Amino acid sequence: MARKKSGREKIIDAAERLFAEKGFRAVIVRAITKAAGVNVASVNYHFGSKENLYLQVIREKIVPRAVKVREHFENLLKQGGNSTLESIIRSLCLSFLKGPISGRVRLTHQQFMAREIAHPTRGFRIIADEVVRPLLTLLVENLKPHLPDGIGDTEVTFFAMSVFAQVHHFSFTRHLTSQVVGQEFDDEFIDFVVEHIVNFSTGRYLRRDGE
Repeated sequence: MARKKSGREKIIDAAERLFAEKGFRAVIVRAITKAAGVNVASVNYHFGSKENLYLQVIREKIVPRAVKVREHFENLLKQGGNSTLESIIRSLCLSFLKGPISGRVRLTHQQFMAREIAHPTRGFRIIADEVVRPLLTLLVENLKPHLPDGIGDTEVTFFAMSVFAQVHHFSFTRHLTSQVVGQEFDDEFIDFVVEHIVNFSTGRYLRRDGE
């Protein structure tokens, strides 16, 4: 039998969902406690303030998921996914598009991240330092040996960020992409998207006669 969630856990769950839907500034404490089914004083009791609750949502929900995706990426790299430039990019794509975070959880996570990036709060530094930077560092370290000599660290970083931007775009806009191209975003279509990102990022589309 599933363990019954504590009042604190219910608050965290409800807060993440509401913050993702409306953003930090638009959500009032009473709405959180109502959604969680707890007393209105519970937020102050457990967290001290709405802002502290928001920061805990990042620490307890957003960061652990990011770690899970990064570990999935690392595992793919260790299994041979770092042997070529193409395989590294493919491993990154698969970690997000077919990785450990899926369904409603993925959508809530992405909405939360998008709102925080668009309208930064005190939580922005946590996301930058504990969510984005570790993944970017791992990606850069693996990409660099496969890029031409003479490319500087800044260029490598921007290359990595550009690859990740494509992955994030297709992960976040699944419904829009499906609507525009008339394809269901199923496993077969994800495979197509992954190969598109690989081909685009490595310049395959611009090569003639497969060279």
